[in-house]
Amino acid sequence: MAAAVASAPAANVVRLPANNAAIYKQAVADLEEHLTGEEATYARDTIRALIDKVVIRPSEQR
Repeated sequence: MAAAVASAPAANVVRLPANNAAIYKQAVADLEEHLTGEEATYARDTIRALIDKVVIRPSEQR
């Protein structure tokens, strides 16, 4: 996999912050806390902040 990443065009390489796992973990914890009651709107906004785009590609496995 490292070779594939190394040979990938720069436009296809995503650089994540070193603490990305901690940021994501905190965002998911916040989301879980706000999924009920009056906080549901906040939860939806939090989800949208985590998702840049959704890409669906056909594959031979499906």
